[in-house]
Amino acid sequence: MSTDHSDLGSRTSAGFLVALVLSLTFVAYSGVIRYEFVLDDTALIVENPVVHSWRFLPRYFTRSLWGFENPNLPGSYYRPVFSFWLRLNHMLFGLNPAGWHLTTLGMHLAVTLLVYFLAARLLRERLAAIFAAAIFGLHPIHIEAVAWVCGVTDPLEAALFLGSLLCYLKSRDRELRSGAWMAASLVLYGFAILAKESAAVLPLIIVAYKWLYGSPGERNPGARPHGVRIVRAFQTAVPYLGLIAIYVVMRVRVVKGLTHTMTEMPLTTVFFTAPSVLWFYVKHMVWPFGLSAFYDTHYVTRFDVSNFAVPAVVMVIVVAGLGWWVRRSREAAFAALLLAAPVLPLLNFRVFLEDEIAHDRYMYLPSVGFAILCALGWRRLAFGRFRIFGQPGIQVLLTVMIGGVLGVATAYQSVYWADNLVLYSHGLKVAPNNTLAKINLANLAVKRGYYAAATNLYQQVLERRPNFWLANYNLGYAYYKQGKLEEAERSISQATEANPLNAQEFLALGTIRAERGRPEQGERDIRRAIELAPDGANNHYALGLVLKARGDLSGALSEFKAELANNPEQSATREQVAEIEARIHSAEPQNPRNHRVPVDKFSPGQH
Repeated sequence: MSTDHSDLGSRTSAGFLVALVLSLTFVAYSGVIRYEFVLDDTALIVENPVVHSWRFLPRYFTRSLWGFENPNLPGSYYRPVFSFWLRLNHMLFGLNPAGWHLTTLGMHLAVTLLVYFLAARLLRERLAAIFAAAIFGLHPIHIEAVAWVCGVTDPLEAALFLGSLLCYLKSRDRELRSGAWMAASLVLYGFAILAKESAAVLPLIIVAYKWLYGSPGERNPGARPHGVRIVRAFQTAVPYLGLIAIYVVMRVRVVKGLTHTMTEMPLTTVFFTAPSVLWFYVKHMVWPFGLSAFYDTHYVTRFDVSNFAVPAVVMVIVVAGLGWWVRRSREAAFAALLLAAPVLPLLNFRVFLEDEIAHDRYMYLPSVGFAILCALGWRRLAFGRFRIFGQPGIQVLLTVMIGGVLGVATAYQSVYWADNLVLYSHGLKVAPNNTLAKINLANLAVKRGYYAAATNLYQQVLERRPNFWLANYNLGYAYYKQGKLEEAERSISQATEANPLNAQEFLALGTIRAERGRPEQGERDIRRAIELAPDGANNHYALGLVLKARGDLSGALSEFKAELANNPEQSATREQVAEIEARIHSAEPQNPRNHRVPVDKFSPGQH
């Protein structure tokens, strides 16, 4: 039963209700504006010279996202548009996190508005579309994508993805200039796949829409032969597939492949693990409580009743229920595809690090389909004589109740993202066995001088994964900060053996060996770091200090100038250049000196 002709279905009233949904969404998430940078924000924003100057703009398209740290390490993140977004925010706000959080929240509000437009187009009912926007905007599963600055990759992708889809739908309107709308759709899609890889599923969505709805004005597309419908559907997607082909060429050239395996595992492990991960996502969609940045999601390597059979049966029931629904409603079929298509690539667990196979932010784009499905269900509740503001009372009460619960749950659970200490401590409460939560909390303990607590956490990780390079490296850093150079050198040496392509490890190892009175070895290790990452932060600076301590002022000056070329804002390097140039001009003797080298320009690794 449509309510579009009621008072609340008018354009003015609908506009007011949309504004109300956006306002409530802002209020629910407004606490994030006061939060600090957390997780990868420090590495990708604070310590990343690439986003501090426009002169690095071409590099966004020729390096992976983490290429500034080590261009030799394989990476699966090719996201030039995201890097551009970081640069734009740095230009506007510097390192003030409040501005960054505000633009991230603004992007989420923009996506919420686009969800309304898409739902209104599909459902042809403004009130149902408003309900869908409320579900999407207020849902706590989006906390990770909104409260974490670098989580904006998902709202950024979703905004471009939905914008492209809506422009494609506009191009089907006969009274409009379809060519202009199609061009806009293609441009937005090109930006979407350069924002995040999962946007590549859009052509599948467009093929499905053409299959379900046929050509503009066609009343019964199902009457056409299946072969004709398939051909016409794929013809529509050809321009988008052309953009994917261009993207694939660019991606392969930059990251040396479509994807890279981060965790080796047999296909049987992927098969046995998939049901539990899918059930994890379903639970968090339906019951978004107890959320965290970290979860204990483990691989399932064999048949197991609780970890495989039970979630598999539940997922079969869920899929069967959706199958029953989509056979009776093309709107439900399209929404179900919006939900399912972006999830399928997430089942390739090989591209994730251990303990990283499930995150709430992965559901940002799929939740658009979930919200529209909820609106379809809500629309069927238009029965009974009880009315509120002229609308079926059960619809109004359900909207208020669900919106209130979701909004409060979002506001309450977002506080765990206020700073790293709260985030990591809460993460370990939710997932006491999560490796990365322990490492990140230990890193924070090192930063605050709690070395014993940090060492204990690192050793807990190494008991479970003795060859994990990140734990060995960070344990070495903790020893270094305590002045235990022998132990530090041993731990970081183990890290370089486990992961010989990480420049930061060799920078640390060279620093420690130079400080232990072996500058020749230190120089060799730091040169290896430069070989791995020629423009890595502090690599040339560290080598300059080692050469300066050995009396090679001209060599040191060359390295310091190379550091300034990569990081012109580093005041310590400018001071070194001024000092050495003054010494050279005064003809001061260049006598080798092997005293302790105060480099201390490496930091603990984090993920």
